[in-house]
Amino acid sequence: MESGFGLTKMAQGEYIYYDKAMLENFTEGIAPATVRAMMMFLGSDFRFVDSKENPTFVTHEVDLVNCVIPGGTIQYADSKKSEKGVEYVEYKYWTLADHTFATEKPEKGYYVYAQVATDGSAGEFLVSESAKGKLDDAGYYNLLVGIINSEYNGLRSYASLVGFTEILPGMVRTDKIVSKDGDTYFDLQNNEIVGRMRFLDGLISGDISIQDSDGRETAGIKSDGSFFATKATISGNISAESGNITENVTVKGSIVRPFIDAHPDETLKTGSHDHVYLRGSTGAFNLVWDQTQNGRVITLIRDGDGFVTITAPSSKYAFFEDGKRKSFINFSNRIVQLLGVGDQDLENGEFRGWAVISSEYYETFETLGKTVKALCYGKVVGTEDGATITSNCFDDYYNREKEAIVSGNSLTVSRLAKGEYRIEFPTEWNIGNISPDYVVICTGGLSTSGRGVFASVQNQTTSYFDIRLADDASANDGTFYFQMLNTGAWL
Repeated sequence: MESGFGLTKMAQGEYIYYDKAMLENFTEGIAPATVRAMMMFLGSDFRFVDSKENPTFVTHEVDLVNCVIPGGTIQYADSKKSEKGVEYVEYKYWTLADHTFATEKPEKGYYVYAQVATDGSAGEFLVSESAKGKLDDAGYYNLLVGIINSEYNGLRSYASLVGFTEILPGMVRTDKIVSKDGDTYFDLQNNEIVGRMRFLDGLISGDISIQDSDGRETAGIKSDGSFFATKATISGNISAESGNITENVTVKGSIVRPFIDAHPDETLKTGSHDHVYLRGSTGAFNLVWDQTQNGRVITLIRDGDGFVTITAPSSKYAFFEDGKRKSFINFSNRIVQLLGVGDQDLENGEFRGWAVISSEYYETFETLGKTVKALCYGKVVGTEDGATITSNCFDDYYNREKEAIVSGNSLTVSRLAKGEYRIEFPTEWNIGNISPDYVVICTGGLSTSGRGVFASVQNQTTSYFDIRLADDASANDGTFYFQMLNTGAWL
């Protein structure tokens, strides 16, 4: 970027070259203190266009780094008069090739001309130290394309003299408006604004679009207030009173949703909060019961201030807990998570209620113990003909022999003798490499003769355990119930 003083010096140099250019139809320069006029026309009678067939103005700049004048097509407006004295314009066209030049004298400036035939389409670029008149060379027009200024601080600048600016009362028609340093400009011909612009105040109306180098929209602001971006990095606070995310979203990192306090008789709309601390004395709290809550998860905490009750507003809605439909929930010293359940159609569907997806103790005054997780539990019915088992296991597992996933009820039972049974479980459970790390809790039911029996564990291995039923010293066939717990984590 050149300094303001340097740019002023360049502009003064350009003025000197303009004055010496001996341009056709121009007189010497003037320097009045003020100028008052109705119209001003600045510029040349020719321009560069993209083609002769469908001429559209294009910009033309000299490459000062590589010392190349790019080729192009020139459209020239030749003013003529008819036999009756009527003035009219006849357009001529020349197509010029690229031209390489040399600027060996730093203190010198150069004129760039398009030297074109007055008759015909021949022409070429010419770089000259001295100015030329338009008709100085017989059979040619010397069209002044621009000026290469002398060097200042090792740099040259180029001033294009192609095109025109028209100043009318209340209007300026031009191709380009450029800042002094050249870094910011309005290219009105190509609909481009280049540079860093800072809007201190005001209003921008209509749609604003941001495109990549290929012309694809990557971001924008619509006149209805909507915003879109294919990629966005947003920092700071984002506030939204309502709205929907209609596509899949991946969040990398954490989402912090702090708790807020709520008191009896308040509706737990919670705004932007899904974590609520139920405060105050014993009383009723209210939830929202409509489709806006469909799929929402709310976490409620109630400590030792007493029980709270949340009641469904009508029989149309319910709480769903432990497989049951309930009209209210009542709890104290618990952390409760609720999931809003409704139809898929958010606008026209029905909201059904709130499902209790978890309920854990929180700051209790009593010792209530720890939740125990069972590997499996079930029921065995034994008769003299054999034994059957009904069970539920903690997971699915991969059976290597069958090369397939085996789901649930993966236990088998066999009758070893009267009143003696063996229950086998998958070795994939990997319960103890040397000794079994599990405990079996079993309870006897009724024998085949209808008498009560007790159950005892007779043997344990890493793949099975044996149970014996009896109502006295001798074994009896019958029914028993069992539960299997892994002790590897706590023994």
